[in-house]
Formats: sequence, structure tokens, C-alpha cells
Amino acid sequence: MADLYDQDCHQDAHGTAPDACTFGDPASGTVVALVGDSHAGQWQPPLAQIAQAEGWRLDTYTKGSCGLTSARTWLGTTDAPYTACGEWNDAVLAHLLADPPDVVVVSSNRAEVVGADDERLTGASEDRAAVAGLTASWSRLQAAGVPVVVLGDTPWVGVDVPECVAQHTDDWSTACTLPVDVPARRSGVAQQRAAADALGLPMLDVTDLMCPDGTCPPIIGGVLVWRDADHVTASYARSLVPELRDWLAPLVTGR
Repeated sequence: MADLYDQDCHQDAHGTAPDACTFGDPASGTVVALVGDSHAGQWQPPLAQIAQAEGWRLDTYTKGSCGLTSARTWLGTTDAPYTACGEWNDAVLAHLLADPPDVVVVSSNRAEVVGADDERLTGASEDRAAVAGLTASWSRLQAAGVPVVVLGDTPWVGVDVPECVAQHTDDWSTACTLPVDVPARRSGVAQQRAAADALGLPMLDVTDLMCPDGTCPPIIGGVLVWRDADHVTASYARSLVPELRDWLAPLVTGR
């Protein structure tokens, strides 16, 4: 798992403080902020490695099931509106606007959004509200001159991958490999793409890296890809350092 979980700065469902973990070079004048939910936090290991190599400071602002959005979200574990997510969003945005980093990297899971009646939206109405929420928050940073870049959400395979591999030691490559269509639809990448396109923001879609040739295998290059049904392992995330560096470094140093 990502190192940030050991540093007591990843906010749980109740936390609202804009607490950050710092990685890379803490004295650097180049600051990159990683903001979002656990699907953002899973990228801390490779981004910290890149920050160390490039001489940047990496600050991570993460909260469980809470991306950087102005939309009112729904928390499935409580089956109710997620008010702490909105409070955390307000606090994090205020902090980033008061002390702007050089670049903000945003990532998150697919947003579950609450309507005016405090009930969760569904289908196309939920997607529209989710995109509007992402766009509104990201555009506030953009309007303040803070560059925002989008690290696309990872496919959500929906099965416990380590357990599947353990149960299929001889045939994991077939028994635990899924077509990409459903995992990609479960992810937040389509919502993120729509918001990024609306604002003209750079976005890295990792779907093809994780699900080459139209399938999502549990192991790539000898490395377990998922640590559960939707989060990548720290080892696999680190295996993508070259691709992440090639994408992010020009966006940070080319400002």
C-alpha cells in the first residue's frame, strides 16, 4: 500500500482537515500536489519516486471516497450523503488557493452524486452532475493560475484479484483475466475525461497500460496489478514510473 497511510494524513470518512503528507525533497521550490480519494493515493509511491529524482516536493491531500469536486457526493458505506467530503473539499481548495503549488494532480474513483432530494442520482443524470462538480472545482484552481492535470482513474475489476490468483495458481492468466469493457465503465475515467476536455486539461489515461489488448490481466511483467477489486498495488504503480515521468515532468518543468 501507499506510504501515506502510515503517516496518518489520509482522511477517513469523518476527517475534514486539509492535512498533507510530504514526499520527495521537502525543501524544494517546486511543489506538486496530489489531490483526491484512495484512487489518487494509490499513485503516491511512483509520484514520490519521481519527485525525489526530479528534486520536487510532493504534497498529498487524500480522503477516503472523496475526490476534488464541488458536487454533493454519496457515501456507500453509510448509504447517505457524504457531508464530510464537501467540508474537506472546501478546506483543501482554500488551502491550495492560499498557498498554490506549481501543479495539482487530481485523480479519483467514479463519483456517486446526491440530488436535490438528498437521494443518490443514477445513470446519465449522475454522470452529468459528477462532471459538473469536477469541472467547477478544477476550474477554480485554473482561474487562479494553478495548473491542473488529470491522472485517469484505474479500471475497477470488481473481483478480489489476490484471492483469485491464490485460488487459481495454475490457471490465473485465464481465470482471473477480464475483458476491459466492464472494468473501464466502473471507473471514473469517463467522467474525468469529460471534465478535462471541457477545461482543456492534460490527462493521462492508464487504462491501456493496465488492460493491454482489451483484457485486464491480474499480473503484468511478473507484478500483481491489483491489491483488491479496484486499487493497484504499490509495486505495480511503481512499475509505471517511466510512463508517469514522461507525462508529468514536462507539465511541471515546462510551465
